[in-house]
Amino acid sequence: MTPEAARLLEAAGVRGVTQLSREKCEPLLKRMALVAWQRGLGQVGLPEKEILAGWIREAAGLPSEGDEMDRQVEEMPEAITEDGPGLWVPPGQRAALGATGGGRKEVESGGREGQGNPRQTWRTVDPQRFATIEDYNAGRIPIKPLSREPGGAEEDGDEEEESGPERYRVEGPSGELSRWVRRGVVHPRGMHTWLGAVVSVVFRVALLAGIVATVWLMITVETPGDYAMEVGIGAGVLVVLGVLQIHYAMRARCRICSCPLYFSKNCLKNRKAHLIPGFGYVVSAALHLLTFGWFRCMYCGTAVRLRPGHR
Repeated sequence: MTPEAARLLEAAGVRGVTQLSREKCEPLLKRMALVAWQRGLGQVGLPEKEILAGWIREAAGLPSEGDEMDRQVEEMPEAITEDGPGLWVPPGQRAALGATGGGRKEVESGGREGQGNPRQTWRTVDPQRFATIEDYNAGRIPIKPLSREPGGAEEDGDEEEESGPERYRVEGPSGELSRWVRRGVVHPRGMHTWLGAVVSVVFRVALLAGIVATVWLMITVETPGDYAMEVGIGAGVLVVLGVLQIHYAMRARCRICSCPLYFSKNCLKNRKAHLIPGFGYVVSAALHLLTFGWFRCMYCGTAVRLRPGHR
């Protein structure tokens, strides 16, 4: 079993061999696939159905925790005959010892000697180990984004020990991260989202150019029929781009709120969403995605990136 599969099993609610032996193959595989999708892993670490079924069969063949404890109790009859005040005796062997005249001595209610509540002591704390709000607002404290990748905390810790803490470019005295630093949750369909951004920008630019060209033909050209071929080619390009736009607008959705990324609803947008006159919120989010590799959802404001990593 790979470490990735073990982490997926633990995240899916399987904490031990006994619990794994009681699971069904298909429901457990669906839960693991959902956890992998939420973490942006795709198919990494996700076992095949036959392999997972084999793990469940192997877990069912292993002894449970209760059987191991009973076997250990049966293998220590000599220790049970000793009259220790803190030794537990199973009911069956306690009855056998009572029938033969043996048994445990009664322990006084006073408890064990030397056992009591620990005394409370005062300790001095160095105030230099704590950061203040003033230092944070002044930008003197480097802030590093949380890693949402499996095992990211351990790897980051090793890097800090070897080469010191990682630094990021900041903007202004407030210490905010630069737009060139990718942040946010990883989108599970990065290439699909990137292509949707390209199609959205090209379609809206072509649509605006088509409207301007139509008005120009109607006003300045005396015989618009001379441009029939050009008009036909432009209309065909708009139809193809429109079909692609409908395809990506219906399928590309935010990972958090599930709202369409390339279709602007008539609702209140997030305060961090930008509006470009004539193009709307969609082109702004698409250009931000194509330029910086991440974007903010125009509805919920969640930062989403296309691939892992910050650079």
